[in-house]
Amino acid sequence: MKFIYLVLPILLIACSPIFSEMDCSENIYEKLNSENGLVTLNLTKRDCGATTAVVKNVYAQKKSVSSNQSLGDKIYSIQGEDHFSILITSDSIIINSPKNAPNVFLSLDHWEDMKILYK
Repeated sequence: MKFIYLVLPILLIACSPIFSEMDCSENIYEKLNSENGLVTLNLTKRDCGATTAVVKNVYAQKKSVSSNQSLGDKIYSIQGEDHFSILITSDSIIINSPKNAPNVFLSLDHWEDMKILYK
């Protein structure tokens, strides 16, 4: 019974709104357009405060989709302030950053009909 009295307050605090993602901000720091103008890449920086690391995300979006609806589909996500460059052509996305590393959360090989390459 003592266990419940000790664990219950910890669970209530851990599940409280102060630990929610409402305190996170995700801001676009760069937009890139494909050569044919049909695809936009939104590069964002997600910051949830001093106790967590910054996460950089790359979203791909077709031009026909309203930019007010969403950032697009997430295709790459890396933790930290590391700089990486991206080149987008009409049929591929080339990301100058590792595909597999401990700080890489997501690295797709393709999106829609575009190849995603890593260097």
